[in-house]
Amino acid sequence: MNSTMIMNTFIPRTNSAWLRWVLSAILICCSTFTDAQSIRKNYREMTDSERDALIDGFWTLGGPTGNSNQGFFFIDRADVHLAQFNQIHFQPSFQTDVFLAWHRQNSLIVEQEMQLIGGLEHASIPYWDWTDEDDDVDNGPDGPGQVADLWSDNWLGLFNDAWELGREFNIDVSGLPDQVIHVDPIQSLSPFQTYSVQLENSIVHSGGHGWVGGNFGIMGQRNSPKDPVFYFHHNMVDKLWQDWEEANPGMSQYPMTSLPAIPGPSVDPNSIVDSRKIGVFYAEDKLATLENYTVANQVLSNEYFVYQYFIEAGNDFLVPNGNTCEFASCQGISLEPGFESTLGSVFTARIDGDCDFSTAGKRDLTDTNTGQSDPALTENIYNQVDVSPSFETLDGLKIESSLKVFPNPLTDQAHIQVNSDEKGVGRFVLTNILGHPIRKWEMPLNIGENISEFPTANLAKGIYYLSLRTKHNRMNLKLVIQ
Repeated sequence: MNSTMIMNTFIPRTNSAWLRWVLSAILICCSTFTDAQSIRKNYREMTDSERDALIDGFWTLGGPTGNSNQGFFFIDRADVHLAQFNQIHFQPSFQTDVFLAWHRQNSLIVEQEMQLIGGLEHASIPYWDWTDEDDDVDNGPDGPGQVADLWSDNWLGLFNDAWELGREFNIDVSGLPDQVIHVDPIQSLSPFQTYSVQLENSIVHSGGHGWVGGNFGIMGQRNSPKDPVFYFHHNMVDKLWQDWEEANPGMSQYPMTSLPAIPGPSVDPNSIVDSRKIGVFYAEDKLATLENYTVANQVLSNEYFVYQYFIEAGNDFLVPNGNTCEFASCQGISLEPGFESTLGSVFTARIDGDCDFSTAGKRDLTDTNTGQSDPALTENIYNQVDVSPSFETLDGLKIESSLKVFPNPLTDQAHIQVNSDEKGVGRFVLTNILGHPIRKWEMPLNIGENISEFPTANLAKGIYYLSLRTKHNRMNLKLVIQ
């Protein structure tokens, strides 16, 4: 039984906020996971169908007044934050600091709860990039608004009166973080202890709360998780932390080993310092890069990664035996070296022509059990194919090398050309688009130009990856067989 069903069935309607929270914590103790799936994007990059589904999710979990249905869900989240505020925020010592990790886990809990609602399996909560807010303030939160305006009645404006959120917008955007003045200096800080404390105590965190909530609105109070924009705001803060961690890999480390006030099994904050490891990826500028994740199906039997622009997956993105995963895009999907759907897994990539991810009848590339893909679909699913090689130095010693396959796209017969500044052996691996090795072979390399034949007659039409590894370098090349 999932947590949504439990909360509907057993939590009594009581006016005791603390009792409701305790009951929630007990009843969902076996349903809290640290793995999920989500491509979080700027709310401006969401499709109309994604926006509508997310709004439905907020209504379903919060009810028509924000105080009913699904066990008072957002009231519960607000009560937890209120009751444990001094454990979550503004710690006097970094030994007890959990600000960033607690809010990451909190957003994950809300997202998982939405994904358990029938028809909302694709749901993800976007981020609100307040550094761009001046683009919307021209109309003003109370002005005519546009469809893309976060504060209009097409978006989060729907909840202000219904849930009695009391938003008091400050039209002066100087109350919000500025990229150059505020965000960039915070992002340049180190070590992690300094970064975490300064981010929490700066306008980068407080600005979104105060700009929306003002003096009396919910977003300016300790029970701010009742307002849906709380999650949009903290996902932006979380994105900044993820950007910092990727720029400073392994630097986010906590003395604490358990997050306070998180219902369910204990969560070690050190287990969630890289959002990619728990299946949460941040898209930006029309690109979602998915890497360093193993599909686990802990919450849903099929993990969905949905983004209307380009999805690129590789670098240790794994769909293991017995697991199921789906990518959906409106524009393009690229499976790079390091992506693998192993035998016994089910992987589907689909291009959604009408950008309505809730509808069926799309073009699919599906890998089910056999590890093979449909070559006709493989040929057509990718709108753009970049066949330029990538280059990586393995040991820091720069030995000039180059890899070329011609012609590319390939015909029945092709040639491999390797230019090398040293003598040695080149080790080749050819993989299909799902990451399965098709061929492995070696080629002796001499100084200068090396050319050998590359037979393609027995290969199905589609996209492949050729990897060449020498003593000092590794090169990857995307091939198209027509």
